[in-house]
Amino acid sequence: MLNQEALNTYQSRLTKTFPTFRKFGDGSEALDADERQYKLELVDIFQREIAASLKSLAADEASQSRIGTELVNLFTRKLLIGEAQNLVGWRYWGPLVKQTASGRSWLARLVADLLYGDGDVESRIDRFVPALRDLLAEAVPDSGFSAMSRSVTSFFLMLSDPGEHVIVKTQEFRRALKALGGEALANRPLTGQDYRQLRDFLFALRAALRDDGLAPRDLIDVQTFIFVGDPDYTPDDNRQYWVVGAGWDGKDMTPTFVAEQRWENGSEDQFIANVNGVKAGDRIAIKAAYTQRHNLPFNTHGLTVGCMRVKAVGTVTANPMDGKNLSVDWDADFEPATLYSLQYRKTIERVNYSKSPQHVRWIFDGEQQPLGPVEDDLLARSQLAQPAALQDDEMLPEVIEPLMVGDPVNLIFYGPPGCGKTFRLQSELIPQYLGDDGKRFEFVTFHPSMSYEEFVEGLRPVVDEVSKELRYEVKPGIFREICEAARKDPGQRYALFIDEINRANIAKVFGELITLIEIDKRVHPGAPKQGLHVNLPYSRIPFGVPANLDIFGTMNSADRSVALLDTALRRRFRFEEIGPDSSIFNTPVDGIDLGLLLDTLNQRVELLIDRDHRIGHAYFAHVKTLDDLRRVFSDQILPLLSEYFYDDWSRIALVLANRELGRSEFLTTQEVDPAKIFGKGWDAQADRARGAFVQHHLKREMTVDMFRGLLT
Repeated sequence: MLNQEALNTYQSRLTKTFPTFRKFGDGSEALDADERQYKLELVDIFQREIAASLKSLAADEASQSRIGTELVNLFTRKLLIGEAQNLVGWRYWGPLVKQTASGRSWLARLVADLLYGDGDVESRIDRFVPALRDLLAEAVPDSGFSAMSRSVTSFFLMLSDPGEHVIVKTQEFRRALKALGGEALANRPLTGQDYRQLRDFLFALRAALRDDGLAPRDLIDVQTFIFVGDPDYTPDDNRQYWVVGAGWDGKDMTPTFVAEQRWENGSEDQFIANVNGVKAGDRIAIKAAYTQRHNLPFNTHGLTVGCMRVKAVGTVTANPMDGKNLSVDWDADFEPATLYSLQYRKTIERVNYSKSPQHVRWIFDGEQQPLGPVEDDLLARSQLAQPAALQDDEMLPEVIEPLMVGDPVNLIFYGPPGCGKTFRLQSELIPQYLGDDGKRFEFVTFHPSMSYEEFVEGLRPVVDEVSKELRYEVKPGIFREICEAARKDPGQRYALFIDEINRANIAKVFGELITLIEIDKRVHPGAPKQGLHVNLPYSRIPFGVPANLDIFGTMNSADRSVALLDTALRRRFRFEEIGPDSSIFNTPVDGIDLGLLLDTLNQRVELLIDRDHRIGHAYFAHVKTLDDLRRVFSDQILPLLSEYFYDDWSRIALVLANRELGRSEFLTTQEVDPAKIFGKGWDAQADRARGAFVQHHLKREMTVDMFRGLLT
């Protein structure tokens, strides 16, 4: 019997996130769009393109390798949602992607046996998991294989039959089993017995959901209930990230803290304010700071390196505000990792996500730290003959700060027009590059005629003041100028902001420098000859992009989809979507909920075109009265819809349709008699379609009821 109170809590979290939800298939459209449709799309791709080949797997290795490649591509294939699946993390599919042709043929044979081999599913799992361990060999540490075995095995089983199988995400399932009263997962690689136990729990949960009237259609809906009802599903914008020490007088307290689901400040009178600043829901990591010179995975150039061993990661569940203790739900199956040249050495310290999002990814999400910039920084310091501050292989006091490697940021904000992409640059990012000594950034807007000569360097006509003769000189462009400024001031961060980055011909504007902006190709301070350099075509000087230059861009996705962006640029930038935000509208206008109006229009536009063409909240930002709303509709919204739908008035009418009437009250349609316009000259064209002579207009008088009709 499952815990009914916990079931109710999970359901309340689900309905809080998706207020229209009544049961699966009834009011679950938004939930399905977020959590179901992409899974069904993956199932459909597998069934149409791969299943038949697996059922009758060819004997030759080349065919098997091709099938193995198709299986691996399922992890990274871009879906209709605009991105790849997130069911299996990159730490688990990454080693599979790196397999050779022989390894991929082996994978195809393993998956074929898992899904269609002899015996029941438990016995097939007991063959698959050990064989997967053999395939991956040293590519995956033992500490990480347990969670990987659950994710990868259940992923393929779900694709074969989502009515009987579903993806198992370890942390969410552990919390659900604990809360709902299921039997805990064994901390080992998946076995047939473990999977039978999990399926028994899922079937019991499905029955309980049916008894409660939620009508799950398959195990995907059951997994959705677990995932969306999980306390970590809805990210908190105020969530903080903390790194903490666990060394008490030379004793490592990490095993004790993890076993007892807590963390304790070992100091009696220090760090009290920091501990009291931690909130329930914050993420926390136990680390050990030390230095090392030898046996590192990169060349230290004779210097001592600050290292940080991340030993445990969890979520804070309670803070009694005594400056000492925190209750923590530590992540099971966490893989310890070592990071280098980071600055977190205090007993408790906050990781600033807005300034160092890459640190959050490395510490808390398990993303691998690129080591190229670390080695470049060490080389730079070795050439400057900077002495090592600490002795080799010394454990660091938790209060010392090491030198920090400056990691450049390549980031593009993308989304529909009117969503605040440029405003984000102006309000949040540009101020970070202003100081008492002036600005440390440049701002440029790309356009279709933008050229390499404007952006990097080119020839410019110059009139000699004495001879009055015309000559041509090499003049630096805005990119070369900001790079030179950053290179001369290595102690500060500089930035280049590129508005509408997708409107220019990227290959034409960046030229050979597109390679140099990569994170691991940057030139680090004090080592101008390190990193990657090229000779510029006009000046012939060697040129590299400094590591203390950040590059930010904005991109109107309605103008050009991220999917169509220059591949070279997509690979070198991180992309962050900025979409319409209806939550900013708190005050109704004549009883009209502007946030609901915006959401309604965007739901319709997204279904009829795509999410890249949604309407931004900025269009309504200055609407205070009904007259303001009328002007926005007549002067901005309708022309935008006309452009989006290429004057297809039938679809424009759908976007503006009254829910009850089934037609739009905002448009008038009038048939025009061509004979009255062309006179007798029309006789020869009388067989033409009359639809060509239908005129459409937006009504000038828009009433409150017309706007309300869009919503009710």
